[in-house]
Amino acid sequence: MRLLNISIEKLIPNNFYLNEDKVKSVRQVYTYNKQEILPPVIVGVIGEEYSLIDGHSRAFVAFENGKEDILAKVYPIEEFPGPTKLYIYIHNKAKELNLTSIGKLENRILDSKEHELLWVQYCQELLERLDR
Repeated sequence: MRLLNISIEKLIPNNFYLNEDKVKSVRQVYTYNKQEILPPVIVGVIGEEYSLIDGHSRAFVAFENGKEDILAKVYPIEEFPGPTKLYIYIHNKAKELNLTSIGKLENRILDSKEHELLWVQYCQELLERLDR
């Protein structure tokens, strides 16, 4: 793992939606100018690309606030604990859907219930299929 400041524009979301409650929480942190308390985002390197694994709301709000870079823990995807096949599949699917930067999630902010239905369940079902 390396701790790096990465260009927000180079991050490919590993999520197709943002959770509205999380976005609101991070926006509040920015309102009080306390963003230094936020943990680094988690990034997996897939090929030569940066896949944003965790911290979509943090990266999105940083982008909204005109930040160019964000602090990230960067891992080769094979070394990051978790479902590697799922991360790679979603990374490639995001590119197919033209979700190639965090700003492209601007119109994909869902309330918690919708996020659970459209994203969390999608990932659980996809993970089951990939594990077969």
